[in-house]
Amino acid sequence: MNEPLTLRYDIDGENFTSAGEASVKVKKALRQLGFSQEIIRRVSIAMYEGEINMVIHANGGEIEKTDEWGRKKLAYPIDYKTEVYYVLVNFAAAPELPRELERNFRNDESILRYMVVRQNG
Repeated sequence: MNEPLTLRYDIDGENFTSAGEASVKVKKALRQLGFSQEIIRRVSIAMYEGEINMVIHANGGEIEKTDEWGRKKLAYPIDYKTEVYYVLVNFAAAPELPRELERNFRNDESILRYMVVRQNG
């Protein structure tokens, strides 16, 4: 029997931490239900992109472009990881939003590295 799986989480768009907690709960539920690591990884990436988009929009920003670069091998291990998933998000926002995103990225242990760059023009 193929019944749809429905998980519902209320997220505060201005609270990056609450968005991350929902992602952790979904991953845990999928593991308990026996989904493959590949499916869990793909769902996690999609949720994380959604969380970042939600925070940007909730703070008055606008997503201009999202470009998934995919899995890449690292030149050297970071926290025992040898492969990571890269996503480039171009957005327009008030000057304080990038600082807020960086603060949240620093506190999120699932993000190994990040870079926020201001584009001129």
